[in-house]
Amino acid sequence: MVEVSKGFHQSIDDLKPDASYVITPGGERYDRSDGLRICPLEVFLEREMG
Repeated sequence: MVEVSKGFHQSIDDLKPDASYVITPGGERYDRSDGLRICPLEVFLEREMG
């Protein structure tokens, strides 16, 4: 499981982006209950940016 800091969550609250991602070097893409999308770099570039 990917852990993010309190500061990361605070920046998301401040910026209110349309989507929030944590990019990982590998693994599976999944959505967390707190609204973060965990996504390997390759998948992010192909699916999310393409």
